[in-house]
Amino acid sequence: MQSFRYKAFISYSHTDDEWAEWLLRKLEAYCVPKHLVGSETQRGQIPARLAPIFRDRDELPAADSLTNRLNEAIVSSEYMIVICSPRAAQSRLVNKEIVEFKRVHGEKNILAMVVSGQPFANDSSEECFPPALMQKYSEYAGSVNFAAEGIAADVRTEGDGKRRSLLKIVAGMIGVGLDALVRREERRRQKRMAAVLTASIAATFITGGLAYEARTARIAADLSAQEAKKKARQSLLLTSTVMSTLYEELLGVGNLKALEAIVEKILGPYYLQTIETANSAEFYQYGGTVMRLGQMLDRKGESTRARKIFDNMLVLSRAFHAKNPKDKYAIFRLQNNLFFVGYLALRQGRFEEATAAYRERLQLAHFANDLFSEGSYLRLSDKMRHSWESTIADAENNLAPLLSVPLGEPAQAIRHAQLSLKRRLAFDDKEFDKNVFLYSLGSSHQNLGDAQRAAGNLVEAFQSYQDRLSLFEAAQTEIDGKNYRLLRRRYTSLQNIGHILMDRGDYGEAVATYKEAAAGFDILTDKDPANTLWLAGSAELYNNLANAYFSNGNVADATEALATARLQSDETMRRDNTRVRRQVTAYEISLLEASILLKQGEKNGALNKLEQLLSAIDVKGENFLRTNHALALYAKAHVMAGQLLLLQNKNVKAQAHWRQVVDTLEKTAATVTPQAKISLASAYRLLNMQDKATKVKAELQQFGFASANIKAL
Repeated sequence: MQSFRYKAFISYSHTDDEWAEWLLRKLEAYCVPKHLVGSETQRGQIPARLAPIFRDRDELPAADSLTNRLNEAIVSSEYMIVICSPRAAQSRLVNKEIVEFKRVHGEKNILAMVVSGQPFANDSSEECFPPALMQKYSEYAGSVNFAAEGIAADVRTEGDGKRRSLLKIVAGMIGVGLDALVRREERRRQKRMAAVLTASIAATFITGGLAYEARTARIAADLSAQEAKKKARQSLLLTSTVMSTLYEELLGVGNLKALEAIVEKILGPYYLQTIETANSAEFYQYGGTVMRLGQMLDRKGESTRARKIFDNMLVLSRAFHAKNPKDKYAIFRLQNNLFFVGYLALRQGRFEEATAAYRERLQLAHFANDLFSEGSYLRLSDKMRHSWESTIADAENNLAPLLSVPLGEPAQAIRHAQLSLKRRLAFDDKEFDKNVFLYSLGSSHQNLGDAQRAAGNLVEAFQSYQDRLSLFEAAQTEIDGKNYRLLRRRYTSLQNIGHILMDRGDYGEAVATYKEAAAGFDILTDKDPANTLWLAGSAELYNNLANAYFSNGNVADATEALATARLQSDETMRRDNTRVRRQVTAYEISLLEASILLKQGEKNGALNKLEQLLSAIDVKGENFLRTNHALALYAKAHVMAGQLLLLQNKNVKAQAHWRQVVDTLEKTAATVTPQAKISLASAYRLLNMQDKATKVKAELQQFGFASANIKAL
């Protein structure tokens, strides 16, 4: 029997991303009833779980052919589930995925889930089935007869609904009748409800501060509606306060799964029940718990869900602030909400949205600081107080990475980061939770160093990164290495120092530095494999290590490190590829793969790799190239491709690549970093624009870049 890497491949239009994420999450979490596991059906032996499921999240609207990654996933998948909608029916990529699956596996293991539109519609704009789904691959004639049991599911309320649709898909994948699953699922649901109720009551007793909740439950029948609401409010406030402590501790020890369960349990009973009539303190506590849920989902790699939570909560925060414009709790919750909206927008390449959110936050913080007395603190927990001065420092710091590269204003980025650092160094850290103060101070050092490096100030950047490393090394020694959030910051500080060493040409030192940091990320990813943030960081570090090995002439070790980077990057992208920096990392890995092929004498293979890479980047749009590191990657790939074409005497095509580098980097609104200028100078030289090449070369030498980086210019 054939062994498959994936249980199913989800094919869908990017406009149906939420449905794809919902289906993947539900299928991978589904436990097949124990009495069915191991049974033989016409579809084989029934497994206990239906994971893993492959979900490609990046549909390329102009693509006419499947990427190698998609082809491999299709071949390695036992089933294909097509999410059907009018957009999916019109998607060339979805159609090609179906055709390829039928070519490899035949017709029988394809399932459909209708989310919008109509099957076999008279109006083509309403048709939800892609053409390849309705045609037999062998002859392209005759509609497929979708069976009622397990093959075609309709999640809409007028159809099967979400729960029954999920069971139809499961039944189709394991080859059993739907009724058996429906009955079994109903019994399981009832047991789960009883178990959750029991666990909730038990948990209430365990948390001593919540013991009164059990007494409330025992006498609930005698409480009036008004009294019950009062108790619910009290519980919301108390549980949220307890969560302020639990949240930090669970993040510190690296347990996202437990954290998600706790946050959702707290939100569940009180979700929007008291918001309409909530006072400012209640709204503040409720909003904080919602923000923690969104933040935690984002760490797991569920950024689409996180964005929806942040955006929805922002609507509530704005409305509450409009009613209470001078209330410190209302102001705090709105500015905090704006931070998370901007944070995710920045990392997903929505720079204008991030800028608007961050600038509004800074303005709001200044307003609050002027409104309230200097000593007016907003108490968040027993361990930490928050002054509006610290919010201003944070808001200044958040603007720095936007200004540094995407907005093309590194000097302004340096100014904002310096203002942030100056404010924080003036604080009495006894007024703050020690770790939170440390994270904030380290973040200011980080963003200052990044802005200085983008501007070419390598000496200053190195010192900023070293200051950050010293903070976290001292803290880690003090707490015996048990806080994984601090560990991650220590390893990323080492990574930043490795970047400067690479810029200076100290490749041997860079290898040692990256190697130490990569080993540290091994600890993190082993501790919490579900943490997508940590996995993405590890992929980036192993790619850095591979580059350092390669630059130092060690191709074998570079290849090994790059293989690890590729595996981790692919898994990260499978979970969540909405983060533009993660996309850049994946493309950087491809670029180094091309460099290794060239080093091994495989010129055609290297050129093919580069052309695939550049084709993928070309459909990304301008904002992608404004992401930090993206321009340097893009320019280097074009220069290399042109040089390989020149070896084939294809001079016109070669010059087109170099011209693309010049045109893009001369016109971009983003900062052209020194790393990108290395390739720009090469393009100038190859196009016989010697004066410009010499000018850029002199600038790079003044920055302190090693001659090894610019010797070929």
